[in-house]
Amino acid sequence: MPWVVLLATALIAIPFIPFEPHPWNLAVRGNPKSAEMERLNSELGSSFTPLAMISRGATRDEALARDRKATRALQNVALRAGISYIESPTRWLPAPEDQLANIAFIRANRELFSSARFSRDFDEIVSGLDHPDPYLTDDYLPLVARFLQNDPQQVTLEKLRSWGLGPQIDGHLLELGDEHIVISRIFMRRFPWAEGAVDSFLEMVDRLSADELADVRIVGDALRSSGHARTLRRDAFLATALALTLVIGVLLVQFRDIASAGLALLPLVCGLSAVLAAMALMGIELNMLTLAAAPIIVGIGVDDGIHMVDCYRTGRLPARLAALDTPCPPAQGLRGASTQAGTPALWRFTSRGSSYGPPSSPTEPRP
Repeated sequence: MPWVVLLATALIAIPFIPFEPHPWNLAVRGNPKSAEMERLNSELGSSFTPLAMISRGATRDEALARDRKATRALQNVALRAGISYIESPTRWLPAPEDQLANIAFIRANRELFSSARFSRDFDEIVSGLDHPDPYLTDDYLPLVARFLQNDPQQVTLEKLRSWGLGPQIDGHLLELGDEHIVISRIFMRRFPWAEGAVDSFLEMVDRLSADELADVRIVGDALRSSGHARTLRRDAFLATALALTLVIGVLLVQFRDIASAGLALLPLVCGLSAVLAAMALMGIELNMLTLAAAPIIVGIGVDDGIHMVDCYRTGRLPARLAALDTPCPPAQGLRGASTQAGTPALWRFTSRGSSYGPPSSPTEPRP
């Protein structure tokens, strides 16, 4: 009866065992620098781990135009998609036609954008503040007023480089043979590998039209996080079930008796049940390492049961109770066979959580 209660407790406790699907979180746990980064993430409302948006074109202007269109489309749904910021060169370089239209409007209404009017209006606003920062009138006002005295000109990549933005520009523009590539970085509000962090992002990307994302790919290992945990759980269950099936097959071939095979497995089942129940009660998590070990544990953990049943069947059990660590000779080969049967089940793991590569659709295929 106590074993039945233990098995029932384990079955009830399994859904409550914590699960950590991301190996990076496991690797940096306890690291003070990692904890500090998590704190900064929370305070800034932005993750330091970006996704990459890659736009391609036959010319540099064509690639920039596609990046600009995709950036504008994502910015329109940023709140619902969980996007904090998009780092794109087209934010510094508006479309030429938009620039020319704005320049024409400023020149046609020069009085509205004059340095004198701005200074007058700005002084009036600052005077209404209770405790204005001296920076507003000592530094900011003269800087903007001096800028408004110049005749507006179109911004180009060459001008941005002359203003000291060359390294930033070159980090976003690539040229591969005859193809030009623009790389933008999408920063999410939450760590992309956090459970559910990219689900809303993928949903909003799926709603965008093909024209808005023409020749644009959004890549990043974290895109797989939407199904990563589910894939790991599924594969771990299938691999463990396959290992158990292979071990049972070996036991049936050796013992030729269902009852004996069940008795050999009973210590393994009871032991694992106790471990799972204790993990749930103590808050010990499952992770990629413990899941990968599960099929091997099935092959190794059945050893004691094999010795007990084999000694019992050969009539040597009473003499062996005091020295169970010395196996019965016929059980030695069966012990090795059961271990070897459990290990190959690891091939059933199919998660591609750490892979990376160019996709064939706007986002990488989900596992």
